[in-house]
Amino acid sequence: WKSCPRAMDRDDEVSTRQMFDKNTLRRMHSSSFIPALEQFAQALQPVPAAATNPRLAVYVRKRPLFEKEIAQGDFDAVAAPIPEGHIAAGACVIHSCQFQADLKTPYVTQSWFRFDGVFGETSSTEDVYDHGAQRLVAHALEGGIASLFMFGQTGSGKTFTLTGIEQLCAHDIFSTGTTADVTFLEVAADRIYDLLEENRQEVILRADSQGNFVIPKEAITVTVSNYEECTAVMRAAHRARATESTGANDTSSRSHAICILRFPTGGTLMLTDLAGSERSKDSMYHTKERQREGAEINSSLHALKECMRSLAASKRDDGLTHIPFRASSLTKLMAEAFTSPDAKVAVICTVSPACSDTEHSIGTLRTGFGLSGRPATGSNYSEKRLDDFFNGARGQRGAAARDMHPKRWDAAKLRQWLSEVNRGAYRDLVSKIPANTTGAMFCRFGEQRLVQLCGSDVEGRNLSRLLKREMDASAAAQKENNIPPGASKAGPSRGSPPVSRPGSAAGGR
Repeated sequence: WKSCPRAMDRDDEVSTRQMFDKNTLRRMHSSSFIPALEQFAQALQPVPAAATNPRLAVYVRKRPLFEKEIAQGDFDAVAAPIPEGHIAAGACVIHSCQFQADLKTPYVTQSWFRFDGVFGETSSTEDVYDHGAQRLVAHALEGGIASLFMFGQTGSGKTFTLTGIEQLCAHDIFSTGTTADVTFLEVAADRIYDLLEENRQEVILRADSQGNFVIPKEAITVTVSNYEECTAVMRAAHRARATESTGANDTSSRSHAICILRFPTGGTLMLTDLAGSERSKDSMYHTKERQREGAEINSSLHALKECMRSLAASKRDDGLTHIPFRASSLTKLMAEAFTSPDAKVAVICTVSPACSDTEHSIGTLRTGFGLSGRPATGSNYSEKRLDDFFNGARGQRGAAARDMHPKRWDAAKLRQWLSEVNRGAYRDLVSKIPANTTGAMFCRFGEQRLVQLCGSDVEGRNLSRLLKREMDASAAAQKENNIPPGASKAGPSRGSPPVSRPGSAAGGR
């Protein structure tokens, strides 16, 4: 086929593709979105963390961008400024960078959520443990039921965070001189397996006389008395856990893993690493087996969410709310975390900051916010065109600059604009155009000439759009001040009649 002359000509053709998916558009126009988000972040007021429910707390941890994501053109779309003197914020904002139907007008929607604590990319696992999990360890050692759940998108850092928390828990537990019985189970395809058994034997839950589900004696339980023994058991169980490579993560967890530690005081600590949540769109290239796994994972996560919501509601109606823990094997196994009157639960939602994961992150945050039982006033949503981010920040300097149409710029003003526009992204063009090039000459270059100068279709079209935006803004400012298009503010005297030129337009020819 390659030997066909027509096919060879087709390979040499310049792509004129204009339809792109939302993630490609975000990356292509990152040079426009990034300054807008930075401008918004500077004006964002930090919110201190505040707990609202003594039984259920929901936290968020934002991981840093990976080098692979930066190389692909991703940028940070999640903001969570931490107040001075605090280790966690009380709210986070996620920006969804989008385009209108014309695929030319960018805008940003902001979704704002309150939580018991939000940890940024600079926060350590120790910070997360101290603020979100340490109280659970103390409660379990005193004889209570405590549970920690890790929830989030595949590749957002759930297993990384929980592995660190497990080690910190073991350190605090055995520094008291106590012992613990460790059971490590896995829930996959709504079946329960023993991760401490060499062949991952299936475990069948049994109901007692009161209708509660109990783990049978056949499940392996290891008694440990120090940090080294406990962490060795945890590492062995993690190695036996089912993982697969997906588009989001080379070792994606395809099952739920539950580490159960029981203490001589009668207390229980359950550390649960939930399988990564996925959208149906992300599994379109998976095998049939991976798609079935994804459906089963989402089904069990839905059952868990219903139990969490019921637990949050039980605070408002004195514990009379029915908790549907029999809906899946996962919730049956975790039943005492929801039904015990002294149980305490914490959920840590992990999110990716990458703009290409925006929809995932919004879904995770909405779910986490719903689990917290907070009132609707704890979240907000707004939408802005990209230009709206800068209107107030440019002040009088920006307004004065726009009073002069780009066609009236002299060579010095044009070179200054090229050096400053889009955070200096087009500074190199100053040396590529003749020194005497004025604004009027530059406006006549056209999009194709700008593409040649920039050496890139994307950058050239973006510069053309920025120049058009300057023209439109100048025309709007001049119209407001009754100044004819193409004239400076100091142009016609007050007594002169308005200048009218047939065929003139704000955007030039």
